[in-house]
Amino acid sequence: MTRPLQVNRYDSSLLLALATAQRLGEFFIPSDKPSALRLEFYGLCGALRKENRPEACDGLKFFLKQDGLLIKRGATEVVDAVKAALNAAEVVVIPEDASIDAAEAFLSKIGF
Repeated sequence: MTRPLQVNRYDSSLLLALATAQRLGEFFIPSDKPSALRLEFYGLCGALRKENRPEACDGLKFFLKQDGLLIKRGATEVVDAVKAALNAAEVVVIPEDASIDAAEAFLSKIGF
């Protein structure tokens, strides 16, 4: 049996569980059938991606436990490295309407 590809075909409590896991870092759902519950979330995440709304599932991992399903936000080593680099970098924003002179001044400021 295939899962629905429209988000509105899923119960809103599933979306709320994803949002709670994103906000708190993890969320545990007690269940007698955690694998069926995980499949339901996989279907919802697929529908969200199809509707160009993947941010609800981004970074979430689903772990089967004996007494339920654990949804956990997990950063990978790559994400941690990028975050560290961004935190260490000096961010400079150049206005879109910047002139050539302003662009050249910026490039010379950063050593180009």
